[in-house]
Amino acid sequence: DPLFIVSSEKDHAQANLQATLVRNKLRKVPRFRTMFSNLIHYPRYSLNWDKSDPVPPFISREWKGYEEQRKEALRQLAASDPSFQMPKEVYEDPEVTGKNRYKYFERPFFPFFILCI
Repeated sequence: DPLFIVSSEKDHAQANLQATLVRNKLRKVPRFRTMFSNLIHYPRYSLNWDKSDPVPPFISREWKGYEEQRKEALRQLAASDPSFQMPKEVYEDPEVTGKNRYKYFERPFFPFFILCI
């Protein structure tokens, strides 16, 4: 399949933002004195921001794409071995109207739009 697409660093950042802003962060905490009230000035619950983090602290939140990881490994190898020569970067033809057309379009990202659904 020539148009096989995998997730990138941009997709990871978008998912991280959604997980941070949207998912299970607001908790409804009941107010016991006004639990059965329908009045606006005596709300039955309050919204509290949950500060617990679902991602353990030992996991890095910054994901480097595979290409960036490969370049970093080559830089480390070049620093440790003086006989190693870095390969030259070759830029491919952009093919704006060909198989790389999908790279020049992007969906709009509205992080708070999910809250309205």
